[in-house]
Formats: sequence, C-alpha cells, structure tokens
Amino acid sequence: MNAPVGGLFTSRINQQLREVKGYTYGMFSGFTAGREDGLFAVRGSVRTPVTGAALGDLYKELDAIRARPLGAEELGRARNAKLRSLPGEFDTNRAVTDAYADAWAAGLPPDHVVRLPARYAAVTAASAFAAARAHVEPGRMITVAVGDRAQIGAQLEALGRGPFELRDADGRPLPASGSTGASGAAPAAAVAASAPGTN
Repeated sequence: MNAPVGGLFTSRINQQLREVKGYTYGMFSGFTAGREDGLFAVRGSVRTPVTGAALGDLYKELDAIRARPLGAEELGRARNAKLRSLPGEFDTNRAVTDAYADAWAAGLPPDHVVRLPARYAAVTAASAFAAARAHVEPGRMITVAVGDRAQIGAQLEALGRGPFELRDADGRPLPASGSTGASGAAPAAAVAASAPGTN
C-alpha cells in the first residue's frame, strides 16, 4: 500500500509535490515496524513559501488513498516495482544480514525475507485498500514543520490542523505568544499537532 502513495519515486505524493507542483526535490512515506507498535511517516523538505500548500496537497493524497481502491494499472506498477527491486535489496552480505535483523526486531518469523516475493505478488486492490484504511489515519498524524515561524506560522495555522506547540532549535518548548530568545531572533521551529499521539 505504501509504494503507490509515497514509497516510490513515481508515487502519488512525490509526483504531485515534485513533478506537478515543483514544491520539493522529493517527498516519501514509509512504515517503521516494531514488535509492539509502529509508525507511518511522510518526510521531505519543501520551499518555505509553499509549506502550507505542500502540506495541503500531502494530506489530500493521504485522504485519497483511503477513499477508494487502487486502479489495476497503478497497483500493477507498484507491485512490479517492489518485486523487481528485491534482488538489489539483498546484493551484499550486509544487506542480507540487515534484512534478517530488521525482521527479528519487528518480531517477524525467520522466513519473512524469503516469503516477500509471494507476499508482494499476492497484494490486491482490496487488500491494499484495507491496509490504507487500517494504518493511515491523517486525522491522527502529527505535523512537524521546521523553519522560520514568521514565514511558515500563518501557513500552518491556515491548514486548521492545530493545536500547535512551538519549540526552539534545541527542541525546548516556547510560550504560545511566540516570545523571542535573547538574540531577538524568531523561534526556529513550529510544531503543529492535529491530535495527541501518532499512527
């Protein structure tokens, strides 16, 4: 499911934000799995003046992947990309070792790696849609935007995804009034949280 939405260069997120809008050199999503919980995240850098617009488009793509199943062509393209990239992911002893270590860390069975081709081939539009509905929840995601508050603050507020927390360049909380530090510089970072917790 991740491949078509943000896991590939040809994914919806990267194509919209890079190729169509020119907001970024690259924007990608991915899952990080653990034994007890996991994380879905989208990461990238955009031009400061289009921070709000880029985030708006990003969330539209996340909403869209939950709204309707993938078409046959898009599903086939993503599935084939994952299948054909597998040999390159195990081209060194270190890569093989890392793959097994990652599987162990996530609590996956020892044969997880060798079962990947069959599992990728078995993905259907229905199963990908179910995964998107179960594991991608835009309304619960936290947006972390790093930049000049004077330039991105209003853009973030316009998205309506608050409440907001402000932090300085070292991660220390700042008062909501946006007071400046000793140097008189504007806070370096703005953090907008749409809801407590992540998915």
